[in-house]
Amino acid sequence: MARPFRPVSMGSPRFRTIDEGGLLVTDAWFPPNLVLEAHTHERTVLAVTLSGTWDSVMDRRPRVSRTGMVLTEPAGERHANHFDGGGAHVVIVQPDPARIDALAASHRFLDRINQFPAETAMTLARRLSVEMEFQDAATPLAVEGLALELLAAAARAGGVSRAGAAPLWLCRVVDFLHANFLRRLTIRDLAAVAGVHPAHLAREFRKHHRSSIAGFQRRLRLDWAATQLVDTDRPTSDIAAAAGFADQSHFTRAFRGRTGLPPHRFRQTHRSQ
Repeated sequence: MARPFRPVSMGSPRFRTIDEGGLLVTDAWFPPNLVLEAHTHERTVLAVTLSGTWDSVMDRRPRVSRTGMVLTEPAGERHANHFDGGGAHVVIVQPDPARIDALAASHRFLDRINQFPAETAMTLARRLSVEMEFQDAATPLAVEGLALELLAAAARAGGVSRAGAAPLWLCRVVDFLHANFLRRLTIRDLAAVAGVHPAHLAREFRKHHRSSIAGFQRRLRLDWAATQLVDTDRPTSDIAAAAGFADQSHFTRAFRGRTGLPPHRFRQTHRSQ
């Protein structure tokens, strides 16, 4: 007789769940030293750890998840879990199988076990957590949109290729931006990394990333700032300056636009969870 599927909230004394547009999103807190015996989930799992440490034992191998890490478990994958002495806060997205088929390239990503750190995915997961805590009439739409954005960000961070994939020189530029986003960079600097004309770089970057280079770098800086606010005690003004915002009010507006909360509220919310 087949074993019954378990919900991803199993063992969690506090969780929120929203099922919208074929995407089941769960925001769950797991207690310290919790042990979950081997079980399976009906839907594929994409989990982002917002705080804490826990492991998922699959194929007799523990895959340890820490703050900022993404983990995928294909539907029906048998596994056991253990949470360390601090417990864990995890946001989980489970697409309906029919929705997975519509996600094209992401399907290949979600159909296998993956584990890696992804700061942008963590920022989106935090926004989902905030949206689910402070719900209003627009929450279902917001949750669906953020969950889709999270799936896309995780798939890209996990190395999924797309039709019309970016040229290798543009991939070098993106890698350089990820490694140097806090530096003051010019288009000419990046064009030198790519070995192409600055105008060509700007056009191709927008074509493949649907963003200007400055906008892309600003998002990386804001994602970094979000991590600094939660994981350190640095003053907000110092974080803003390090992220390239000379004006505190400009940083606050940009940060609110990226995360849905002003910096001080973001820090309070995620420190208290």
